[in-house]
Amino acid sequence: MTPCGLALHVNPDLALGITYRLMFVDPTNDVAGLSRYRKALTILFDPARSEVKLKQIRVSGPATVEADWTLGGVLKLPWQPRIQTISGHTLLMWQVYTVNEAGLIQKQEQQWSISAWTALKQSFTPSFGQ
Repeated sequence: MTPCGLALHVNPDLALGITYRLMFVDPTNDVAGLSRYRKALTILFDPARSEVKLKQIRVSGPATVEADWTLGGVLKLPWQPRIQTISGHTLLMWQVYTVNEAGLIQKQEQQWSISAWTALKQSFTPSFGQ
């Protein structure tokens, strides 16, 4: 099982437990709002040709969870770029409502084992799914 934010990279329909005001930050993107986040995810990884592996997950605070993972595969772009497997770290932060104590993910921050430049270069290198 992967944390919701990681699973969304492969399946943007998994938006349970996320506030509509979600802030998403990674080395190449800074997106505000759940609808914009989901739209950005539509061009990401093809679930049939991509893989997310959860390496470790831990509660690091009263409203935070951290996860280490690997991710790689083919992006859903016409030239089907293949992204080499990378290691990453995700910090998920919850918004806790005091009225009903419902916790929703409000921010997702990622760090990758490759630079933003390398990620962008891979994204624009055609491989046609090879």
